[in-house]
Amino acid sequence: MAELEFQVRFVSPAFVGGATSGVPKRIVFLKGTQQHGYHQEQVDVEYTPVDSCGLRIPSLRGVLEFWFRTLLPSTQASEILELQGESFGSTAFGQRLSIRMLGRPDFQAKELRFESQAFPMVYLGYGPLQLLRIPRGSTPAGLQVATSYNHLRCRDAIDVGGELPRFGFQARGSSEALNSLKRALSLLHLFGGIGGRSRRGWGSSLVEADFLQEPPTSFADFQTWFKELLGGLWDEGSEPSQNASRPRHSAFWQGARVFLTEPQGDGYQAVLKDFYDRFAEVRLWRPPASYSRSPIAQADHDGEEIDAKTPRGAVQILRVPERIAFGLPYQPRSKRDWEISYRGMSPGGKSDVTRRASPLILKVFRLQDGRHVGVVLFLPSEFFGVAGTSVTATTLNGSATNSAPFPGYGAIEALFDFKTFPRQSKRSAWTQISLP
Repeated sequence: MAELEFQVRFVSPAFVGGATSGVPKRIVFLKGTQQHGYHQEQVDVEYTPVDSCGLRIPSLRGVLEFWFRTLLPSTQASEILELQGESFGSTAFGQRLSIRMLGRPDFQAKELRFESQAFPMVYLGYGPLQLLRIPRGSTPAGLQVATSYNHLRCRDAIDVGGELPRFGFQARGSSEALNSLKRALSLLHLFGGIGGRSRRGWGSSLVEADFLQEPPTSFADFQTWFKELLGGLWDEGSEPSQNASRPRHSAFWQGARVFLTEPQGDGYQAVLKDFYDRFAEVRLWRPPASYSRSPIAQADHDGEEIDAKTPRGAVQILRVPERIAFGLPYQPRSKRDWEISYRGMSPGGKSDVTRRASPLILKVFRLQDGRHVGVVLFLPSEFFGVAGTSVTATTLNGSATNSAPFPGYGAIEALFDFKTFPRQSKRSAWTQISLP
């Protein structure tokens, strides 16, 4: 059997964890309820360490199989499973491809904490990251930080503060299986990440292997290199530009779009902040003062409030919010008196769809000169995968008696249109990369 060695490196912190390891005592700062100030208290918090191997092979295989499927936009699900089994192995085909770790992985794990740009970091890393206020001198409310540690949970992340963490692997399989692996690794290298919140730039991964040429230093040459590597992943006649039909799963086709941000010299955080800037001006109903309010977000919020306040027994959806295109769950709520939760409903109301991964995949790519570039991949598909699935909702007053069609991807497409942003905006431009 043929062999292939490759390495995976992380450019941004990766939230990849092992099994829960007890509930150790931790010192936390709690704000007093009857008086200003803080007091210390020991509490039990759930602690999830990074696995001792850092990057588990089953997790890596799952990510690679996802990228393998993106190359099959017009293939039926049953055939995709068969092709995937032939390349990566399955219960039906056996172990067609084996992957083992080489040597001891080189990485450091720690709790993450961001004092600068705390809210943008939490916005893109919500779940693993939470906002926490800690005592700080004369600041009455405390200092707001983004951290992977809060009152109830502590989670380590693979750190990228020094030398980029490195994980070595060896794959063995037939030449056909290794060819499929090379394509999947190339897509992971260009667009992907591993771990929690990887579609929002966390756990951004670079692949080093003999079949992958290192990118050049200059941004202009990098764009050329990017296009050439992307163009070599399809056989003649099967390129994305040749497929005009919207797929039922996340895949490359004529409607997919790729963008590169401007190079940033302030680390991966600068790229994540660039991503956040676009989200803030398109997706946030109440953005910070330095941002403009999106008409999409305003219309969505107004419609959500009206539908959420429909009297009990007469709950109906008058308008499906466009921002649902970013994925499910989607559960807007007021701090005071209303909330609404949207979900998909299959034809005939036989089943509900409560989760849908975002079709927008963000990645941080590190250039040889140490600068970072953001890579943006949009893979629009049939949103629910099954024809005829519509959108319904549940409010505090009960479930809606009707459903409505998915509103389309206009909210995501607004991210790419620089005209969306006000003329005085200082948001950086994104360069579109044409698909093969």
